[in-house]
Amino acid sequence: MIFIDSTYFIAVISQKDQWHEKAVKLLDKIENENNCIVIDGVILETIAKVGYLGGGKKANQLYNNIKDNYIIYSTNHLYDKAMVNHLKYDGTLSLVDILIIEKMKELNAKKIISFDFDFDKIEGIVRIH
Repeated sequence: MIFIDSTYFIAVISQKDQWHEKAVKLLDKIENENNCIVIDGVILETIAKVGYLGGGKKANQLYNNIKDNYIIYSTNHLYDKAMVNHLKYDGTLSLVDILIIEKMKELNAKKIISFDFDFDKIEGIVRIH
């Protein structure tokens, strides 16, 4: 089981992204993983950014790829808990990042593919980059 962050999807799509080459190299790892997980907030972040960078058609293609190939979890039941931790980190972690962390705890997951260094602050999470 591995979580996927929006920074990964954005890096794969955008050839100008500083992490693009590393993201492409991680495709094999994702394809060999049985349970790749995305939360609803990651979809929102990803589609907004990809739409801005590459247009609606590219964002729609990515959305369909995520929908067809990843397990998507809703996190609305975690908002209150996430806001407590958002305050704990004084806003240095985004709400979506904290929702990812809370869902990872809920599922006892340890691994995330992300280029966001903020996940390194969280004990028990292994960031693959």
